Amino acid sequence: MSGAATAAGPLSLVLDAIQGGARTPPAIGVRTGLSLDVVRAVLEHLVRTGRLSTDSVSAACPGGSCRACALAGDCGAALVGGGALVRLRLARD
Repeated sequence: MSGAATAAGPLSLVLDAIQGGARTPPAIGVRTGLSLDVVRAVLEHLVRTGRLSTDSVSAACPGGSCRACALAGDCGAALVGGGALVRLRLARD
């Protein structure tokens, strides 16, 4: 062993951020230092592979559109097509 620390990849960083309480793509980006594009790509991958599930919260965005919502771009709605507040949940191993 060389003693050098192994850098965590984007997938591990995003998973750690979610497990640490980050609940929106921007919050995950702040916690990980990753760009929002990378965070969204990782979240989409996690959804596709079944490691992350999304479900709509009963309260929809005002006017049925993310553009009118104060949380626009922050809630994860883009992962499921927008139009509703979305909760992200990691699958249990």
